[in-house]
Amino acid sequence: MKIFYCITFLHFGAGRALLDLAKEAVRRGHQATIAATRKIDNFESQSNLIEEAEVSGIPVILVDDIFTRDFRKVNESTVKIGEIFAKEQFDLIHSHAAIPAFAAALASKNTYGRLLPHVSTVHAWSPDKPSWMKLQDTFILNNVDAVHAVSHNVAEFLIQEGVKSELVKVIYNGCNFERIDQLCLREVAATAEEKKRRFRIGTVADLSDRKGINYLVDAVALLPEKFRDELEVIIVGEGPNKEALQQQAKNLGIEKIVHFMGYASNPFQYMVSFDLFVLPSLSEGLPVSLVESMYLGVPVLATDVQGNREILQGGRNGLVVPPRDSSSLARGIMEFYNNRKTYLAKARQGKMWVISHFSRNESFDRVFGLYNELRV
Repeated sequence: MKIFYCITFLHFGAGRALLDLAKEAVRRGHQATIAATRKIDNFESQSNLIEEAEVSGIPVILVDDIFTRDFRKVNESTVKIGEIFAKEQFDLIHSHAAIPAFAAALASKNTYGRLLPHVSTVHAWSPDKPSWMKLQDTFILNNVDAVHAVSHNVAEFLIQEGVKSELVKVIYNGCNFERIDQLCLREVAATAEEKKRRFRIGTVADLSDRKGINYLVDAVALLPEKFRDELEVIIVGEGPNKEALQQQAKNLGIEKIVHFMGYASNPFQYMVSFDLFVLPSLSEGLPVSLVESMYLGVPVLATDVQGNREILQGGRNGLVVPPRDSSSLARGIMEFYNNRKTYLAKARQGKMWVISHFSRNESFDRVFGLYNELRV
């Protein structure tokens, strides 16, 4: 089977999930091709995933402005994908965003004279999305064969917005526990001594509005000064808000304790040293970094939004605070610091929950089972 994978940008958690699926397709004897927009910013996160794909024998086709919400350019996107389709006879489309889904479906109809079987994965659904955008995405998703929601909360949002319930299939993105173990082995000893020096809060996220990192920076400034003297904050990731966040930390006088590490191909070198992982997102689908932190046994504090809420089981697996509220984040940090034994026990419980719910093999089997169902 020849599978055409497409995504707006091949980066961050969604890009990693797509690439893992494509690599598994090759491992199972299928052929995979990936198409994505060429990213003008050229964040290192995209170039690393592209290199990993190519090393695995998976061609990655990057095209300028291939996927855009500007419907005046839809025909241009369709033509560009059609040129890819004209060179190979694909059997199935797996899109990872609504706009790529629309362009790929039109291209298959124009090139092959029929719509290919089509799965579209929705990694997140923001309640803040403009109404016209929700209508656009809902229309597109109602015209594919299956909608893969990465969490139950995402599925609920989709159905509330009008996506047909019979199309929606909930399949968690599996977590590569073996990769984490391999990458962490060499880091644990190196960070053990360093970890003793300061209380370390950290996060791994793309530095965009949706991740709410500005609320974390504000929260750090609200912490008691005596506590800040013992504190170190590690922010791993790249994104459009990086410079503004660095300036925010400087304006608040905390730039000496808030460290921006940039993109890391191995974020676990930082994560294993965190005393507390914080994810202050405004919306989430299924945050991979939260799952990975819990697997590492790191206590977690996250905002009470869709994907976080599902993973933390309403607070049973970690601390949950309201979104867009720096004061609540600061109180949550102090709550953890003052009751570490309680939350370390929750972290142990959370690790077992993650292991039981995020098996990669089970996730892959369900996705490839869906492919087979659609091709019958």
